[in-house]
Amino acid sequence: MNYDFKSFVRVVRGTEPQFSSYCPFHNDRSPSFSFNSETGLWKCHAGCGAGSYEMFLQMFKSGLNFSRHIINVKPYPRIQRSLQFKLVAEYLYQNAEGQTCLRVKRYEDPTGAKSFTQESITADGFWIPKKTTEVLAPYQYESWKHSEDCILFVEGEKCADMLSRLRFQATTIPGGANAWKDSFVSYFDGKIVRILPDNDKAGSVFGDQILKSLKPVVKDIRLVQLPDLPYAGDVYNWFTDGSDKSDNEKMEEFLRLIE
Repeated sequence: MNYDFKSFVRVVRGTEPQFSSYCPFHNDRSPSFSFNSETGLWKCHAGCGAGSYEMFLQMFKSGLNFSRHIINVKPYPRIQRSLQFKLVAEYLYQNAEGQTCLRVKRYEDPTGAKSFTQESITADGFWIPKKTTEVLAPYQYESWKHSEDCILFVEGEKCADMLSRLRFQATTIPGGANAWKDSFVSYFDGKIVRILPDNDKAGSVFGDQILKSLKPVVKDIRLVQLPDLPYAGDVYNWFTDGSDKSDNEKMEEFLRLIE
């Protein structure tokens, strides 16, 4: 994910992903504000604060002590929309020992646009805005590691949670379509897996990558293309969007597709 600090502050120096700029929260005489466009972490070295991209947006939204170094947000409606993102869900990931070590936060704005952040937990039990260095297990692994049922591999925790509520075994990985790592492979040894990718190019690449990686270790695996999905649609849309079919008809069709 690329955190869009550059729409709020004037960059003075730096290269991707680390930059320096004048601080937007005080009348800065030297570029004391630094940020990382990949992690979303920022800091004012003059003392205004430090933290996550969401904390930055909240401070920016408050307008407290705005300085002359702020870029005028009025010509940028997309920035104003970004300030409307609200936290709607949190998802926890564990390591191989079952210890919680990563928290993914999902944000949405009134248009339905979404954004994610990741936090790791310190030895003292505090969450900090930083990607974990732990080797992660797939989402909800503790609930299906001993199961002989089919594991549904989806793109996103929202989809996995919905399928879990429907009493399926479902999983995903943090970071979306570009986040697959070979360290996930061993968790699926001997499993039956069905991959339900999003209906777009990234989803297609994601599904093919997982299929190729898991095929040597699983008992059975295949891609499932859900019919009548809109572009970029997912299994959540398939179950919840308007349809002439009843809930029972939808479920019967879904069971046929994944058998």
